Amino acid sequence: MYVIFAFILSATIYGAEENVTDVPLIHTDKTFESTIAQRNTLVVLYVTWCPHCKRLLPEFKAAAELLKGNQSVQLAQINCEENKDACKKHVKGGYPTVLFFKGQEIIPYDGPRTSAGIKSWLDVNLRPTVFDAHSIDEAKTYAKQFEQALIGTFQSDKAPEYKKLFEHASSTRSKTIVRIAVINPSVKKPSLEFYHTKIDISEAGPSFSEVGANWDKENIKEFENAHSPPFYYDDPFSTQLRELQTETKAKAVLFYDPDYELKQQTDAFFEVAKKYRGKIGFALANKNIHSKKASHFNLGSEIYPSFAIEAPIEWSGLEEWNKKKEQEKKELNTQQTTKTPKLQDTSLLPFFKSHFVLPTKNTGSHVTIKSDQMASFIDQFLNGKIERSMRSSDLPPRANSPFSPVLQLVGKSFSKFAFDPTKSVLIRITTPSCQLCEKTRPIYRRLATDIKEIIESKSTKANSDSKAFAEQFIVAEIDVDENDLPAEATVLVEDIPDILLFQAVSSSDQNTPKRISSYSGPMTYEKIKRFLRDEFKSTNLPAFPLDISQHVI
Repeated sequence: MYVIFAFILSATIYGAEENVTDVPLIHTDKTFESTIAQRNTLVVLYVTWCPHCKRLLPEFKAAAELLKGNQSVQLAQINCEENKDACKKHVKGGYPTVLFFKGQEIIPYDGPRTSAGIKSWLDVNLRPTVFDAHSIDEAKTYAKQFEQALIGTFQSDKAPEYKKLFEHASSTRSKTIVRIAVINPSVKKPSLEFYHTKIDISEAGPSFSEVGANWDKENIKEFENAHSPPFYYDDPFSTQLRELQTETKAKAVLFYDPDYELKQQTDAFFEVAKKYRGKIGFALANKNIHSKKASHFNLGSEIYPSFAIEAPIEWSGLEEWNKKKEQEKKELNTQQTTKTPKLQDTSLLPFFKSHFVLPTKNTGSHVTIKSDQMASFIDQFLNGKIERSMRSSDLPPRANSPFSPVLQLVGKSFSKFAFDPTKSVLIRITTPSCQLCEKTRPIYRRLATDIKEIIESKSTKANSDSKAFAEQFIVAEIDVDENDLPAEATVLVEDIPDILLFQAVSSSDQNTPKRISSYSGPMTYEKIKRFLRDEFKSTNLPAFPLDISQHVI
């Protein structure tokens, strides 16, 4: 089967007419039609005054040199100022107009305007629009040259369903998907399947085999689009996987050892990926490349393969929190915030996701994870029946010595302090790679030191209310590069660094949940003090005791 492409590009001419060689061929009104009838021909129709033409023609000539000797295609050019008949017939828009004549069809060119881009585009479009095979084995053997294949089975190439597949292939060219027709006179009804060549898995389209099935090219396109996203990605941290839209917006990752029975590790994974396609994304992670990132999933680095799921954080109170923040904006009569510059996108940090780890028995350095184990684990996840795996690092020696004014928290200790109803806890969220965190560390330490000195002071200036506040107030921080936070704290973190305030509950309201506030202002000493003063002003708790400068706006 043959296809014809028509391209209308804004291109350019590289020089005077006399400098043009016979590669590409130069045509006139008299030779044009006879030449394109002999062989597949890519033609540029140009005018000498067009600047776009002047830029394109050198690239077009270079592409012709790259393809010199290729008997399946030729490149040609025609000057529309001297050959008006051919140009009047084929130029429907501006200059240059590029047409690819292939058999009896003309197809618009939409490729790059470089020699390499033109060659690459032709490599794709010189393929048969639909490759005719005589068996499914022949079809799949041919398909192995490409990433994916759309395979239809028909009684003959005269079948109306065959024609619809051809219409779809003609209107939608693909670099990665080849369209194949298996011609088998003995089949009772046509069928359609999508074949993933890399993992040798086919997905059937049952509706196309039904009596009265609608083989409209739009339905075929919809089927192809639904099945063309990869079953899995080789990089669990790729942009494509982050942007993949599934029902749960979650991804399952198999961390594997490429040096140990690779097929055994991945076959079960592919089976499960096919079953849960569309509900959850899938990725393979080579331990030699991604072992460091296994810690993001709270996985050890010794046992392979390991299987885990990563999902967005969920918190039932998020909607109410967002309403509260919107109301605060209205009360301030502004839609702008004065947050510090965001140095890190928190959505890409491991703490901003929930992780669920499939338990495996430690029988040595390698284990076997079967497909039914992965499937059962995914079912439990989808039904909300497994607990989130929380990362928690070890504290460095003497991290929380009596001389340290800032309490260092880890995943395991976070809730113990943050949700203690008798304590107000100010927690700074940091990561080691955050430059602003390091720059503002002395400011935060100064605040913690000033609070601590109120407790230790014997001065009469430190009155009982001030000491009461200081004794129930904790200044802490946590590194979220290695530690996870509870959902209700995680969703409130917008920037790195960020500061959250967990206010104590008065003795008369012990059954009331702690109020959590986030600080959205500049990371300065006076601004943070003002935030604390305002937060405690309308509570039954002791007032914030530190003096506030009247000169800070």
